[in-house]
Amino acid sequence: MSTVHTSHNDLHMQIDSLIDQATLMQEKESEQVINSCKRTRRLLKKTDYPHGTIRNGLLHACALEHAARFQEAHEVLLELEPICRTHGTEHDLAELQFLLGQVSNILHDYGKGLLSLEESLQLYEKLNHPEGRAKVYLTLSISYLGMNISDTALEYAFKGLELFQKAENSGGISKTLNNIGMIYYDLRDYDRSVEFYQESLTIKRELGDSMGVANTLYNIANIFLWAHNDYEKALDYYTQARIISKEHGHSNILALALQLLGQVYAHVGEYETAIQYALDGIEIVQDLGTQSELIIPFMDLGFIYFNAGDTKKSLEYIFQGLAIAQELQLSSHILRGYNLLRQIYCETKNFEEATTFSTLYIELQRELSNDASERRAKQLAVLFEVEKAKQEKERYRLQTEKMQQEMEHKSRELTAMAMYLMQKNEFLSKLSRQIEETPPVKENAANKLLESLLGQIREAIRGEKGWEHFEQQFKLVHHDFIGQLSERFPTLTPIEMKVGALLRMNLSTKEIANLLYQSPRSIESYRYRLRRKMEIPATLNLVTFLSSI
Repeated sequence: MSTVHTSHNDLHMQIDSLIDQATLMQEKESEQVINSCKRTRRLLKKTDYPHGTIRNGLLHACALEHAARFQEAHEVLLELEPICRTHGTEHDLAELQFLLGQVSNILHDYGKGLLSLEESLQLYEKLNHPEGRAKVYLTLSISYLGMNISDTALEYAFKGLELFQKAENSGGISKTLNNIGMIYYDLRDYDRSVEFYQESLTIKRELGDSMGVANTLYNIANIFLWAHNDYEKALDYYTQARIISKEHGHSNILALALQLLGQVYAHVGEYETAIQYALDGIEIVQDLGTQSELIIPFMDLGFIYFNAGDTKKSLEYIFQGLAIAQELQLSSHILRGYNLLRQIYCETKNFEEATTFSTLYIELQRELSNDASERRAKQLAVLFEVEKAKQEKERYRLQTEKMQQEMEHKSRELTAMAMYLMQKNEFLSKLSRQIEETPPVKENAANKLLESLLGQIREAIRGEKGWEHFEQQFKLVHHDFIGQLSERFPTLTPIEMKVGALLRMNLSTKEIANLLYQSPRSIESYRYRLRRKMEIPATLNLVTFLSSI
């Protein structure tokens, strides 16, 4: 038995060590972390170690999300959820629901996503974890922006920003400022969008976050290009983004910057330079091997060639982009391809092809419009369910709070009643002693009166009426404690059960003795009997044991 226990401990230590090593790689080596978590998962199947399972599962899900393997991350989290609810801490569950909310929303399962984030938020509030709440607010903001509900997105973003600022979390502040910039862009408030992007940019530069700097420069450039038609400023910001991305090896942003530099030069009529930048961007995307990322560059380059007067090259690149979009069933890109082709064929007076692609464009646009209406209806249903769940939780919270207040009031009443009984018994005991110590008088009638009075006092002290009232109040606070005590330990005497109940209230030996009109030594004896009859080991506190019943 000892050998088995030792081997399990060794396995648990090995598992913890693997998880610790994978955690150190988390930020930079997602694929290595994923493989390490898979190996650890195989080890976990050989033992019952919920703590290790939860740690490894959360790390695995984080790494999968970082690697943009969202469906796999979702599956890991759903499998982990019941284990976390049964064996995890509240912090574990808060983190799991946060990740599940993030991933679900990325997969457009907004119902599950928003409910998970709301649960995570409540747990972080309960744990008094402001930065946990802040990151949930930020994710809720991004989620509502994805659903095109910009006002709600902005509200959550500012809540998150306030918490990050109080915590002096520069990384969280810069991310939230960047998100607010995105929301204002969506609201077409471009000046405020640039303002928040610039604030985010300043912090990212201070933090040395080269990818964040490049990405924010790219976002600012987009505003100057598409919203303000300020090609000079757009060129400046895209160029800065290109230089930083190239210097630090951020290929994705470098490719985007090159493609948009091509757009800027095309707008000012410098087509040769525009084409070269666009081709350079396409080359990087091809090296990255992300086929879906080629659709926009191909179509953009095709349109540049058309404006430059090369219709053949123009059609070649647009059809390449359209083919990928059709293969991947990306409707919005297919629609754009149809639109570009109908424009080009119309301009070149090829009316047959122009009619064909115009028809395809109109049919797909109608289909997408219907899909958008259906999607909006689903989103409204999701929001209704989320609001309904929030109201239900709030009702439950208020009900629980009310019950807790009532219980506290009853507990105070019980304590007051105990104090009253103690004071009453103490007073009557003192009075009894005084009567006993009174010298006998000559008149028999007086002696009989004193004896009668003494008997009544003793009866009042030992009487059950006061205890019955006390027991009723005790049951309101501690429910069926006395009943359960009697059922589990049927050999206990009534006086032992009374002592047990009073110990459950954490009263001292002296206080219990006073209440029950017993000596402190007698109460100690009852405590010993309780331990013996209940078979409580010496290492376990008697009051702690009674409190668990």
